[in-house]
Amino acid sequence: MYDSTIPIDQAHEQNNELVKGEGGAVGLTENPVAFRKWMVAGPEQARLLAEFGEQYADTPNDDQYHHEEGLSTQKTIQKQTVDLIQVISEMGNPFKDDTPELLALDTRNVIDHPVVNTVRTVEPVGKKQYETYKKSVLTDATHSIHDPIKKNKLPLFRSPTPKTKSKQVGQVSMLKDDVALFSRLYIVTQHRDGDLDTFFKHENHPYPPSLAERGKLRQGKKSDLTNILAQKTQEEPSGSFDVRVLDEEADTRIVVHLQDALESGCTTCLVRTVDTDVLVILIGKYHFLASKYPSADIWVAFGSGKNFLFLHINAICSTLGKEKSTALPVFHSFTGCDTTSSFFGKGKKSVWEAWGAYTEVTDAFNFIVEHPHAQITVDCQEFQMLERFTVVIYDKTSPLVSVNEARKELFCQKNRTMENIPPTQQALLQHTKRAVYQAGIWTTCHQAQQQTPTAEGCGWTLDAETKSWVPVWSSQPAAAKAVSELVKCACKSAAGCGGRCSCKKASWKCTELCSCKCEK
Repeated sequence: MYDSTIPIDQAHEQNNELVKGEGGAVGLTENPVAFRKWMVAGPEQARLLAEFGEQYADTPNDDQYHHEEGLSTQKTIQKQTVDLIQVISEMGNPFKDDTPELLALDTRNVIDHPVVNTVRTVEPVGKKQYETYKKSVLTDATHSIHDPIKKNKLPLFRSPTPKTKSKQVGQVSMLKDDVALFSRLYIVTQHRDGDLDTFFKHENHPYPPSLAERGKLRQGKKSDLTNILAQKTQEEPSGSFDVRVLDEEADTRIVVHLQDALESGCTTCLVRTVDTDVLVILIGKYHFLASKYPSADIWVAFGSGKNFLFLHINAICSTLGKEKSTALPVFHSFTGCDTTSSFFGKGKKSVWEAWGAYTEVTDAFNFIVEHPHAQITVDCQEFQMLERFTVVIYDKTSPLVSVNEARKELFCQKNRTMENIPPTQQALLQHTKRAVYQAGIWTTCHQAQQQTPTAEGCGWTLDAETKSWVPVWSSQPAAAKAVSELVKCACKSAAGCGGRCSCKKASWKCTELCSCKCEK
């Protein structure tokens, strides 16, 4: 049990209050000699002032106690102390960590590099700005003391989320594009025979609306998968644990630490995390670990506060079975995680039900597990199974195997919007490549030294200007540029279009969309 130093601090604060009065130490901190004198003489001055007040005060001082000595405040401090001890018991003592990373004490998350840079540079930045202010305002008098001081926009621990365009604005923009596209289609079909099959092979936008949101990966609620898996176990741990592994944002290293603990003779293991990805990784690698360490008993302490719960990995995997447990990381990456898109309007519950309706896709998932970072093409059997699975996600009663055909059927016959139909085959291929890349990292996380290939060509490309990785949405252009029926010319000859006319080259008649002088 530790001795509390809170009363000592309270007494020190009370002395400071008595000595400082209306000024006291304020202004002395910049003068080391004066500040040391005040620190030495301060307690004695406080004693003399207190004795004088007690002897000569006209009225008794009812406010002689520190404000934190009240019963209510002491109960609050006691509760907070008990809560802190409980958290340290569950998550470990953060003050004993020797990790070089900067961690958040409550979540154990590794702080982003920009915030770490702020912590390291905030003092010299502040001193530099102070010297600049002192020179410009006091010495050179080039600026008025009343001029506003520009705010520093430094990344902080709880920086507000940057403002982005609202979802509604993005939807209105996409709707306008759709209206313009279909208006052009209506006009050209008055003179040209349209090919709907070709049209539905292309996305309406540069970013497929089923996978993208304003040009970025469409994010879903991956924690819903935790709720599904939690239903597979109702157990509670019966005793203590041989080892506790804490998630410090190094998801793929957890299995390496777990292996080391099991190799050292530990059997009952607890992993503390708040990330669904970690839970999925452990379920995916359970049968691999159990084959090497049959007595392994693995638990996960998940979430925090009211949402905290224990999950027994052994029980979950027993319920799912070996095939489905091993395939889970690929399922998770294909249906949406931090580095892959979620399908629009299709949460984890919906896609889990689709998996139950089309269990054959488990073979494709496990092929990817057994062949990390496999090269996926449109013609390979595994992609064709994933394509059929995508059709089932959007329509469980459909017999179709092609997403392009499903797009046409759902839009034309079932009145689905463009967002609520599957991505094109080429867009799905790029999405699959991103999913395979992420799954490859997860399924090889037991290796001490992972050999991860470059993301280039795996649904990602490196932007030359920003030097950041951006998704490759499709290998073919959007419908407005790819569908030949939408060709229009701008010939200026008064005699009509000649041999260089884009409409003539495509063997189409000119339409009202063309600006030429031809008879429409």
